[in-house]
Amino acid sequence: MKVVGFERSNALRLGVVEGESVVDLQAVDARVPSDLGQWLAENDGDLKPLGDIAKRAPASARNPLANIQFALPVARPGKIICLGLNYLEHAKEGGHQKPEFPSIFMRCSTSLTPHLAPIVRPFVSETLDYEAELLVVM
Repeated sequence: MKVVGFERSNALRLGVVEGESVVDLQAVDARVPSDLGQWLAENDGDLKPLGDIAKRAPASARNPLANIQFALPVARPGKIICLGLNYLEHAKEGGHQKPEFPSIFMRCSTSLTPHLAPIVRPFVSETLDYEAELLVVM
């Protein structure tokens, strides 16, 4: 199951992707929060009920995936802890020797961008470093 955050009418929404559509979970059940972090906290991390809610969705709660303006699924993350230099090839790309230990650093929520949103390059940066990212919510 793919859970996404998106915006509709200037409001955050939570959805489940089904094929080429997104089920607006708040349109099915107004008690569903718009923030995945809140859902996880209130439901002991259980995502299965979201799938059950999506199965009950009427056609009016389904939106074409191509028309979605994505938002962050966890709108207000707490700590964002990152692991850097965690594989040798990437360390070498940055001019680093093989690290004895990966580096740990933190991000702030304003450094995150939703899927397909433009990345803002700070004026002090000349280039961007492209790499894949993996997010784990605990």
